[in-house]
Amino acid sequence: MRGNISNISGATTATLTLANVQLSDAGNYSVVVTNAYGSVTSTAATLTVIVDTLSAAVDSPGLVWTTGGNVPWFAQTVTTHDGVDAARSGAITDSQESTLQTTLTGSGILSFWWKVSSEEGWDMLEIYLDGVLQGDPITGETDWQQRAVTIPIGTHTVKWRYVKDESYYNGQDAGWVDGVNFVADIPVLPQIATQPVSRINVVGTTATFTVMATGTEPLNYEWRKNETIILITPAVGAPGDPGYMPPSSAATATLTLTNVQLVDVGSYTVVVSNAYGSVTSSAANLTLAPPLVITSEANGITTSSATLHGAVNPNGLSSTARFEYGLTDAYGSKVRVTLSPDNGLTEQNVSVSLNGLQSGRTYHYRLTATSGSGTSPGVDMTFETPAVPIAAAELVAPKMEICDGDANLTIQVSVPGRAYQLQCSDTMAPGTWQDLGPVRIGDGNILVISTPCNPAATRQFYRIALQE
Repeated sequence: MRGNISNISGATTATLTLANVQLSDAGNYSVVVTNAYGSVTSTAATLTVIVDTLSAAVDSPGLVWTTGGNVPWFAQTVTTHDGVDAARSGAITDSQESTLQTTLTGSGILSFWWKVSSEEGWDMLEIYLDGVLQGDPITGETDWQQRAVTIPIGTHTVKWRYVKDESYYNGQDAGWVDGVNFVADIPVLPQIATQPVSRINVVGTTATFTVMATGTEPLNYEWRKNETIILITPAVGAPGDPGYMPPSSAATATLTLTNVQLVDVGSYTVVVSNAYGSVTSSAANLTLAPPLVITSEANGITTSSATLHGAVNPNGLSSTARFEYGLTDAYGSKVRVTLSPDNGLTEQNVSVSLNGLQSGRTYHYRLTATSGSGTSPGVDMTFETPAVPIAAAELVAPKMEICDGDANLTIQVSVPGRAYQLQCSDTMAPGTWQDLGPVRIGDGNILVISTPCNPAATRQFYRIALQE
């Protein structure tokens, strides 16, 4: 048998069967019957293949298609992009429209080919997503071109519309659509790539927390402070419902807090969600900076007094300050100082005078400030009160004896009833004298002191300091 003059391989019986007929099978068919004495050819039989549905015409059999307007779209094989078939708008007249429509469940990308032949600028082919025009329409003599539309998550209506104005026409007065293809995204749960970071702010400044998240768009952000929602998108519930929360335009990947105050201190998290799930970030803490403290050098040092100096910046919070001092870095004594009542952001100089100190002693001191954001201790510093000189007449004929590893110091004094401090040093350098203990001479005038020698020292110096 033959189709369109070409022999059909394997067709050698009285019956020709064509399975799964396509548009390419359309044509004229005839049969040549032969035997040993000759042959005869039948008259031609014509096979016409009809496009059955719009879905086949636009190459999207998986979608449900409807057509409407004044005149419906139809499938045809005359004008196509793929050389097989396409959908064409209905033959409308002035002020009429012809629509082709389908429903998609996203998200994903819809691509298609379209063409128009119309009155330039007045009659045109458009595409709508949920009633919203997508991009510019095509008009005039526009040949086949491909267009793509992003389909968001959810169920959406896509509509092609060929529309005419109130008069005139040009060209074939029609639009065509072919090769419709919708590629749906693979759903991806939201994941946090970069967590928000804790921060310390000064009162009145701006604090920002940022999260970086991935997943199928759109992503929604719900910021919380101490587990309480403060910014959210989209809305929770409906207006009038208990617990309804309207959407906030500020609910994005970045939370911005301006003019931060003590009330803003807390733990901040964000819940990132999409149509497929949600994820909560780790907590980022906002704290306010405690006071800034500077401990300065002491001056006015005498055998029994000194003046301490320092500076405090309250960092905008109500603050108190005090000097701590003592013979060790455990201090033990403190004196409160007065700060300016405005508790602003400027440095305030403070000082205090100490009296009743012991002579010949090393004192530790520091300035400490406290606010609602915490306590800031200054650095430990020291000063040394000078020893009271002992008149030569007070000490007579000191004598040192070494016996069995002990140093026995015998001192004769001319002024009984005075209090003394025995001190030692390996070098006699300032600041190296160590107190070995206070001693008081009674009614007599002979003092014998026994103290162990420093086994690591090659030599050791002793002195007597008069205690005021």
